[in-house]
Amino acid sequence: MKSELLNALVSDDGSRVDRRIFSDEDVYRREQETVFAESWLFVGHESQVSQAGDFVLSRMGEESVIVARSREGQVHVSLNSCRHRGLPVCRADKGRANTFSCPYHGWTYSCDGALTGMPGQESYYPDIIKTDWGLVQARVELYKGLIFATFSETQVGLEQYLGDSRFYLDTLVDRRGQGTEVIGVQKWRVKTNWKMPTENMVGDVYHAGFSHRSVFDMHPDAKQAYAEIESSLNVAIEGGHGLTARYFTEGTPIQDRVPCEQQLLMLSADVLAYYEQHDQQTKKYMGELRTRIKPATSAVFPNLHLLSTTYCIRVGHPVSADETEIWNWIIVEKDMPESVRDAIKQNYYFLFGPEGMLEQDDDENWEQVTQGSHGVQASRHPFHLSMGMKGQSEVEDQCVELPGLVATTRSEHPQRNFYRHWHQVLTSQYGGGQE
Repeated sequence: MKSELLNALVSDDGSRVDRRIFSDEDVYRREQETVFAESWLFVGHESQVSQAGDFVLSRMGEESVIVARSREGQVHVSLNSCRHRGLPVCRADKGRANTFSCPYHGWTYSCDGALTGMPGQESYYPDIIKTDWGLVQARVELYKGLIFATFSETQVGLEQYLGDSRFYLDTLVDRRGQGTEVIGVQKWRVKTNWKMPTENMVGDVYHAGFSHRSVFDMHPDAKQAYAEIESSLNVAIEGGHGLTARYFTEGTPIQDRVPCEQQLLMLSADVLAYYEQHDQQTKKYMGELRTRIKPATSAVFPNLHLLSTTYCIRVGHPVSADETEIWNWIIVEKDMPESVRDAIKQNYYFLFGPEGMLEQDDDENWEQVTQGSHGVQASRHPFHLSMGMKGQSEVEDQCVELPGLVATTRSEHPQRNFYRHWHQVLTSQYGGGQE
């Protein structure tokens, strides 16, 4: 794609987005070289690699990576590609191993990616310096149990990259300092561009009353469910991050501000008892302000999604310009009782599992958006994202005590923030990092 077309894909204020960004192969290829090569990407949770030798396969953009804990106890992320002829050296989704071997010529690597063995080295490669030919390594940093990696040497540190999103992330991953762990992983593919799920999670409440009406109408108190949607806030955070959250006034009782779907309370009385038991400890650890925040959906740029009220962490891995593979984990506190865990799993499967009632609505919407971006005539007309703007001006901050740009859900400022940042990274020089 020519540079003048590339520069015009997103308007300066983010209110107009060219539909070709959801279907154009040139845009998609450039995303792999910029967005996914330069960003911090979520690759797993430390509970998946708790012991030396533990490993899981993950993805960074299109590419397979091995997340493994070395015998020294460090987490390493290695490109799953033999340095000799490029075959994957690991084909199991998870396990425990001392080494990984290429099935083609037998080159062998340790959990930290070092090249440790080569059949017939003395005869075939007598002069090779093995320390120069280990698996390609990504930079690795952890945040509250979440493992992130990047292939960029110039990207800022993880905490700076996450910025103010950490304030909200902690309401899911670090409520009392007890630590978290993930349960399983479910994977499914959707015929959509990877940006559609992120745009939805970053703060699209507008669709809920329409796309999910059949589900909301099943709620015992449908009016209350709709009222919760209307009273939520959208938050845009520098760096392309964003979320939707409820914000309760001081003194709101715990039964009204539990950090989960109200439906979950109906599945097990133990859920409310669990949060009542730990409410004072949570206030002391997180601060009273954050116990009054109830994030619903959020996104960390580019493709990490958190559905906090259903205890989900998910990633939308790009497969092609019009296909995404979704990976979803359930995250729970380590000391959470089995009865509460069971209720959380049941609620997740009902709503946001691959067969979930809300997930089915969303997946179909995202697929049709992507399909509708391929037409010659349709692709000539941009998408409209100016909800909440006053003329050419962005919305005003309506809650200064909360980090980020906060406004009502009648605003698409999180989406504009996401696309502006996406466009900035897409059109930057490779290796430019983040300002």
